[in-house]
Amino acid sequence: MVDELPNGSPRITRRKALQGSALLASGGLAGCLGNSDESESENPGVHVLGPEGGLTIPVFLYGQENNVWMDNGVDFSFEVTGYGQFIRCFSGEQCTGAGVATTFDTPVDFANNVPMKIYSPSMTEINHVFVREDSDIEDVSDLEGKVLGGDRLSSGTVQSFRALWLEDTGFDLMEDPAETVDAASPALYEMLANGEVDAAIMFTGFTIQALADDRFRSISYLADSWVDETGYPPQVTMHGAFDGFVEDTPEAAMGFWDGWKDAVELYKEDFEQATAQYGTLAGINIEDDSEMQVIEELLQDDDAPLFPTDWGEGWIDSTMEFYELLERNDAIDEVPGRDNFLTHDELE
Repeated sequence: MVDELPNGSPRITRRKALQGSALLASGGLAGCLGNSDESESENPGVHVLGPEGGLTIPVFLYGQENNVWMDNGVDFSFEVTGYGQFIRCFSGEQCTGAGVATTFDTPVDFANNVPMKIYSPSMTEINHVFVREDSDIEDVSDLEGKVLGGDRLSSGTVQSFRALWLEDTGFDLMEDPAETVDAASPALYEMLANGEVDAAIMFTGFTIQALADDRFRSISYLADSWVDETGYPPQVTMHGAFDGFVEDTPEAAMGFWDGWKDAVELYKEDFEQATAQYGTLAGINIEDDSEMQVIEELLQDDDAPLFPTDWGEGWIDSTMEFYELLERNDAIDEVPGRDNFLTHDELE
């Protein structure tokens, strides 16, 4: 909203001014997905997909606008697409060179012999389980006999919570509530607010809304639980690269990762500007100060940062343990082989 001065004249706030730039940015987005230098590049090319409403969109687009990948020797382009195409980045060869892979779908790609490797984190699994602020539910054990809602019960997020709870508490979210409701996050949000469900597992954008909504509180946070167990947060997405790209141009694979790290740091530094320009594409309500504050806090979280910028054996060990947890509880068919994950020393 435009603030008003005492005399009724509108006062344009900094955020409102930045929102104006967001309209310009989104209006010209289709022509701004490649590097700004239109001359033919001799650098290896990387074409990355991002899902509609994904929180990585502002990081990729703002970093691209500021040439972070060009500075790291990569001819980078980015495309916002539907989820079905996004998860076919590697299996359907929708990406070029490197890209973003979902943690939950990657085992299927490996089982199908898709020629790819995982070599860095991308985005932490930030989803929570929420109850109303005045609820008598304090932890997972209190959900027995209650009505629990989940967005796509077969999804990686819901099945990850199920696997963790089964092993930590013996509670089965599919069997132990009085009812488990499968509904989309927008509907679940209203159902929780109206008392139609007692608790809800919601996806990223609505998790952020709920964290900013004083009507709700969290009773379970997967990232914190996994950090407590392994020292590293679980990733909802990771960065991968085609085998040929790794073998033929390992310096470009590292250039993509180094560019991502630079893009994350730039996003942190210019958070308000970058989010005003591209946040709407990520489903962020850029007019809601509480939501913006939640995202900033997630970015600065040292234990479970929204976009991690380190990687090594500990990360891979934690990821393998997470896959083993999912396999033991029938959420995935098999654990990928350790040789599908590369440290940066192995890459170089």
